[in-house]
Amino acid sequence: MSKRSVLLIVFTLTTVLTVRFAVSAQSADPWFGTWKQNLARSTYSPGPTPTGPGGIRKEEPWEGGLKSTQGPEGQPARLEVIAKFDGKDYPVKGAAAANTTRAYTQ
Repeated sequence: MSKRSVLLIVFTLTTVLTVRFAVSAQSADPWFGTWKQNLARSTYSPGPTPTGPGGIRKEEPWEGGLKSTQGPEGQPARLEVIAKFDGKDYPVKGAAAANTTRAYTQ
C-alpha cells in the first residue's frame, strides 16, 4: 500500500467520524429541552424585575405533541400545557386568567 493510499484512508475515516459525532451531538428536536431564566439578564416592562429564584421551563414530547411546564426553580410547576403542533388553542392550567390558551405549530 502506498503512502498516499494510507493518508487517504486515514483522512476519510477522520472525516466520517467527525461528521458522525457532530450530528449525534445535536438535539433531535430543538423544541424540547429545559431552560432556566436568568433574572439578572431579564427585563420587565412595565414593572420591577421579580426577586427570588428564576423560573424553569421544560418542554417534553407528549403523545404526538408536547407538554410544557413552567414554575419557580426547585418548586412544583405552576403552569402546564399539553398540546399538539396543529395551531389549535389549548388551555393553560394554572394561569391567572381563566381563558388563557396557547397554540403551537412547527
